[in-house]
Amino acid sequence: MPTKKQKKSVFLLEIGCEELPSLYTKDAISQFKRIADKVFTEARLSYEDITSFGTYRRVGILVAGLSPKQTPEKEEIWGPPESRAFDEKGKPTEAFHGFLRKLKITKKNIQIKKTNKGRYLCAIKEKPTSDIITILPALCVDIINSIQFPRTMRWEDSFSFARPIRWILALIDNKPVKFKIAGVSSGNYTFGHRLLCDKKIKILNPAGYFKSIEKLKVLVDPLKRKKIIISQLKKSVHKLGAEASFDKHLLEEIVYSTEWPFAFTGSFQHRYLKLPAEVLLASMSKNQKTFALFKKNGRPIPHFAIVIDNRPSKINNIRKNYENILEAKLKDAEFFYARDIKTKFENRNKDLDKLIFHKDIGNMLEKVKRLKNLSAYMAEELNLTEKDKNLLMRSAWLSKADLTTDMVKEFPSLQGIMGFYYARKDGEPTQVAHAIKEYYFPRFSSDSLPKTKYGSMLSFLDRLDTITSCFAVNLIPTSSYDPYSLRRQGQGLVRIAIEHKINIDIAGIISQDIKLLGQKLKKEPAVLKEEVLSFLKERVRPHLIEQAKREDLVEAIVETTFDNFLNMIEKIRQISSIINSKDFFRAHKVVERTANILKSLKLSLSEPNPLLFREKLEKDLFAVYQDKKEEILNLISQSKYALATKLYGATFFDILHLFFDKILINVKNEKIRENRLALMNVINKLYTRGIADISKIKTQLNESSE
Repeated sequence: MPTKKQKKSVFLLEIGCEELPSLYTKDAISQFKRIADKVFTEARLSYEDITSFGTYRRVGILVAGLSPKQTPEKEEIWGPPESRAFDEKGKPTEAFHGFLRKLKITKKNIQIKKTNKGRYLCAIKEKPTSDIITILPALCVDIINSIQFPRTMRWEDSFSFARPIRWILALIDNKPVKFKIAGVSSGNYTFGHRLLCDKKIKILNPAGYFKSIEKLKVLVDPLKRKKIIISQLKKSVHKLGAEASFDKHLLEEIVYSTEWPFAFTGSFQHRYLKLPAEVLLASMSKNQKTFALFKKNGRPIPHFAIVIDNRPSKINNIRKNYENILEAKLKDAEFFYARDIKTKFENRNKDLDKLIFHKDIGNMLEKVKRLKNLSAYMAEELNLTEKDKNLLMRSAWLSKADLTTDMVKEFPSLQGIMGFYYARKDGEPTQVAHAIKEYYFPRFSSDSLPKTKYGSMLSFLDRLDTITSCFAVNLIPTSSYDPYSLRRQGQGLVRIAIEHKINIDIAGIISQDIKLLGQKLKKEPAVLKEEVLSFLKERVRPHLIEQAKREDLVEAIVETTFDNFLNMIEKIRQISSIINSKDFFRAHKVVERTANILKSLKLSLSEPNPLLFREKLEKDLFAVYQDKKEEILNLISQSKYALATKLYGATFFDILHLFFDKILINVKNEKIRENRLALMNVINKLYTRGIADISKIKTQLNESSE
């Protein structure tokens, strides 16, 4: 008789803990689902769906359609070759019997299979299967142990978690899953909201969990909490005529720091609207996590919105508490602003020598002086007008001045922003004020870039100087160490250079920065320059691969002519346009053949000596090189890389092919051999030094390619 199909199960696992930071909660919810999928898959357990959920007090998963038993799986175990397993008469040898004994199997489990190396014995062994209820406790422990946090606490035999675990709810259908971790035994109970319904209740069935926990004033679904918060906020601010647009970062933080959210509004004195809007935002969001409110025209109004994790009966008392705290904060901000503007903005630079960037690198005044010098260098390299040069240098000189203000000391997030307001108040040019405001951008990987010309150039220079100066004193990022966020700084630098088309030689400006660092260097300038270039190569590669759609072309360019981000992109564009042509094939062959003959050779000659030529063909080849050298170099200097490639291939393909057929390069006479190698070297470098080492590019082309 056919066996009765076993019913699939529903599994629930909830970890209750002390209060998690909001970012930890969000990440733990995401991890939980991913880890559970991996653990169940590796355990050969199928399921229909996994839902992860959580709040700052609990994270968990609900697994629907979980198989009652592990999926059967056969394993192939290879044994000795057939030639060793059987003797000349076809009888099993000791190798055959030893293989059976080792695996504790019989002859019926053995097959002979053909492989690339010959015919081998192969044992087909079925992996044992277990019921879900048997293996689930161990799987639960694996899942919990696999959740990672930026920082953890350790206890109970080095078990680590973000916060102490207080309860574990584990159910499969209506049966508790019993296990113990971190000194806590699992059970079939959970707890409600700490303030509104602090009860311990039993969960009888995983399917009813969400309704049961909601009765305890807990919304475990983050999306549902977010929807309710937005709805409540919109309803509250609509009455005030405010725009229903809320800080997405603060909103996200509140979603993951509430279980039963409740929104309402408060107000503050109208006089504080004279403060910059960013000051209002910082005052509200820094400690109170409240939303500043604005009209549709973007102007702030004297009200704010609050979301708390409670449903109090006396809301007016709570509102008043928030208003009193905000009043104190705004009063402080008003005082800071009034005191800050008493000092002329440019005079603040004298106090930058008291702000240390790093003990080995120096203070902020020294950094500002380097930025001013680098600005002058960039202006010359980019052929900026005298006016543009002066505006850029002025922006650099005032870029860090607001770090000495009371407002920025109180609210570090306002650096640059307060500089903008103070510079404008002192009558600095608008371009300078905007550059001071923008040059901190981008602050993170998905952040927007500076919008203005001076802001983008200043941001580029500041990042370059931070990277170079940190490398100069061996503050080099590792896999787990990057305290100055140099990778992020490098990525931002590359984005700015490419998107704002900052057409400057990277090696040149790094050299200039190294000179300005002077005695602070803890290594040779050449070594430092190479380290910074290598670091930036890694940052720019993803951008170039996105453009080229092939890594070999990027390697051909980056490893030989790492000069200018825009030039590299232009080389990719032009070479890609001819890469499948006969012209490219010819140039590729010239570079490839000269590169192959030069491999592992150190040349003492930079240019071949015509007096050492012995054959007419080598004289002719050198004459062709001299005749076309300037024309090819001129095309490269004009960024006409495709035309230079065509001319290079047309010039050298035929005569070089003939040269290799007729002339032996590696002759016994050392001087003649080196002279011929020097000729190959100058022909190779004529192209690769200015464009790319295209011998690195994989191509299926042949001479008939069109």
